[in-house]
Amino acid sequence: MDASKRHQASAPRRRRSLFLAIAGLSLLALSVWLVGGSLGDGQSVQRWSGSLSSPEALSRVFLKALAEKDPELARSHAMTKEEFHSFVWPKLPSREKGFPADFIWGYTIAHSTKELKRAFADHGGRRYRYLAVTFEDSEDFGDYRIHRWPLVKVRDERGRERELQLFGHILEVDDEFKFYSFNK
Repeated sequence: MDASKRHQASAPRRRRSLFLAIAGLSLLALSVWLVGGSLGDGQSVQRWSGSLSSPEALSRVFLKALAEKDPELARSHAMTKEEFHSFVWPKLPSREKGFPADFIWGYTIAHSTKELKRAFADHGGRRYRYLAVTFEDSEDFGDYRIHRWPLVKVRDERGRERELQLFGHILEVDDEFKFYSFNK
């Protein structure tokens, strides 16, 4: 085969290789975006592991955790120390009052742990059916919003409707939701 025929025969292979390379890079960029990281332009992509799409979904997970007596399931949807320090802390008013971030984090976790234990002691093993969730108030902090004092409306095992304060505040970031704390 002469050189011009070899060149013509390899052109489709080169186009296919170029297509596969572009597709591979696109897939890599999508993967980086989905799991969090940097896209190379200095901007990091924030993803919240354990976040859910709505307060309703978060409430349902908490009810499932109660029914299964699994506090780790609830904790897996809570704000982490890293998220608090890097994202939440810079906008909190307690920062302006001179409280150190580790003090506020430690206080939040200590009380959160105590309240989570209490919720599981009082309601663990109960199978509530989710009906609705409402909040006493919400506050916008620019990049995020905190929904405070949720009341979860449920139907209990006997068919009675009840409003329960089962957990504390919910953190909302870019239409994703996590438990801010379990303090009631």
